[in-house]
Amino acid sequence: MDASPSGVKVLYIAGCWRSGSTLIGRVLGQASGLISVCELATIWQLGVARNELCSCGHGVRDCGFWRDVFQRAFGGIDAADVSAALHDPQPPYGTRDALATTFGWDEAWADRGDAPAQHRRQRQRRTLGKLYHAIAAVSGRRCIVDGSKIPSYGVGLSTLAGVDLYVLHLVRDSRAVTNSWARKRDRNRDEGVADSRRVRLLDVAREGIAWTRWNLMIESLLRPRASYLRMRYEDFAARPQEAVDRVGRFIGEDMSGIRLRGGNVVHLADEHAADGNRMRFTRGDLAIRLDDRWQQELGPSLRRVVTATTWPLLARYGYLQTGPSAVATPAVSPASP
Repeated sequence: MDASPSGVKVLYIAGCWRSGSTLIGRVLGQASGLISVCELATIWQLGVARNELCSCGHGVRDCGFWRDVFQRAFGGIDAADVSAALHDPQPPYGTRDALATTFGWDEAWADRGDAPAQHRRQRQRRTLGKLYHAIAAVSGRRCIVDGSKIPSYGVGLSTLAGVDLYVLHLVRDSRAVTNSWARKRDRNRDEGVADSRRVRLLDVAREGIAWTRWNLMIESLLRPRASYLRMRYEDFAARPQEAVDRVGRFIGEDMSGIRLRGGNVVHLADEHAADGNRMRFTRGDLAIRLDDRWQQELGPSLRRVVTATTWPLLARYGYLQTGPSAVATPAVSPASP
């Protein structure tokens, strides 16, 4: 199955950490016209520089698929312009830079009138463009599913020549995200309950602010630049087949090859995911179930803090409703002309 001659489709999963992007990316990657590479933004640091594991079980440098990709794009892994990706200034992560970017006082990946900076941006665009086109050519797939999540990296993808960018804005309840973060931070707790004895309220407030900031950046930076679909993790987990079909309509791809037995069991074949959480190594049948442990584990004080710091977007995304009507309305917008 050949990649589209008119350009490479990239389905970019943008969202907060711990929102299920690896799971959703892998499920979508089972369609015949799609390939999931999980988090491609870090392939340079983790795969090329440190030879960390591809999901096939080999180091990225030793993986036949990635060797072919880098050979086609650059004449080999060691011939790639890695410095363009490794040493270019990082996207804005600090509060001041993120707010400036979000509200239009600055622009991620902008050429700022500085000739060296412009040259670095051009090198980075050329390098990334070659990489994505080579992935499509080597895999023979029409659409690359990239779950890198970072808003400003997605902006960079929107500037690449010959790349048709589709943004899947994946949102998850801020209280679930915070509980997952707290669970990882406090692995030795006795009761399985995250509370202020072990996690400071100030840290939770910061986590909530970061969740709000990240989602605002996705909406303000990426929605005007690409075709855009918003989806809740909870809706995907509750009705995965419906979610898969909706994504297929969004990107114009046939998803009939993904059929979930019993409504929630998907078969995951081997892939070549360069980075992402350990779920990328899972093979075989997987039952998709909603992870809503936060409702039992997140202590009352932490729940109040994260709700208070995130309530405007919780309401916008339908999380403050109750009962069967608590389903977010899908948000879709076409690419800007």
